Amino acid sequence: MTNNRKRLIRELTQIKNRFARWFAIYFPEYLEVFGDYESKSSMLLLKEACTPEAILTLGVDGIDQIWRREKLRAVGKKRTTTLCEAAKRSIGLKKGSSDAEIEMKMLLQDYEYKMTQLDYIMDEIERLCKQIPESEQLLAIKGIGVITVAGFLGDIGDVRRFESPKQIQKLAGAFFKRE
Repeated sequence: MTNNRKRLIRELTQIKNRFARWFAIYFPEYLEVFGDYESKSSMLLLKEACTPEAILTLGVDGIDQIWRREKLRAVGKKRTTTLCEAAKRSIGLKKGSSDAEIEMKMLLQDYEYKMTQLDYIMDEIERLCKQIPESEQLLAIKGIGVITVAGFLGDIGDVRRFESPKQIQKLAGAFFKRE
């Protein structure tokens, strides 16, 4: 499961790089308004209007309606106004805005799908860890999380087969030499 998680993290990083490229080409000012494009308010807006032209078409009231429909109270008129101002002065590429919208929709679908898969894998990792009695003791160590425990137990197997911690350290040394 940890290998699946690593693969999904790698694929999500690729998708995030594609988002960064998209914003750099079509709407660089967007990231000035939304420091985190992954926030719920940003993702909702990107699904409905991602280009500066689409933002301006919606206007302050249209954007506000999207957020109110989803009961997002933390986002207000100030941000919508700032976003519309950023859309007006955008230096992003204007040609091919319908292609840009399609690309964004595909990016959002890929992102949501991979995030759903990651959530599923994380739930499975936690469920499997709970089945291993030693995992509870390992998780009690400050700074050790479920991913570390899952990776550790996945690599070494049943810790009860070792007579001393030195044997585990020796095995860990063999792992580091391989990588």
